[in-house]
Amino acid sequence: MALQLTSHARAVAADVRHRRDQLPADSAPRALTEVVLHEAEQLLAVKLEGTAHYVRERALMVRALYERLDRLAPAPAPRGSRGQLRSHLPLPAS
Repeated sequence: MALQLTSHARAVAADVRHRRDQLPADSAPRALTEVVLHEAEQLLAVKLEGTAHYVRERALMVRALYERLDRLAPAPAPRGSRGQLRSHLPLPAS
């Protein structure tokens, strides 16, 4: 289980790094992302053991990485009441 979580954490961390690289260098979200990535790298550097403690730590790390990834995700496009994309342009007169 710990090995699977470690592999998953590495994959999610790569996605987080990719999103981080798209942020301005002096932005607060980028700074917070770097902290999360640094903590993940430190935890991933610890020798892997299959104990419940290590599995829990890896699971918490994956959760933190996904939380950061969610915060870096682009905002969804606004939708109308029927799930259609809303336009800010006026509708043509009929």
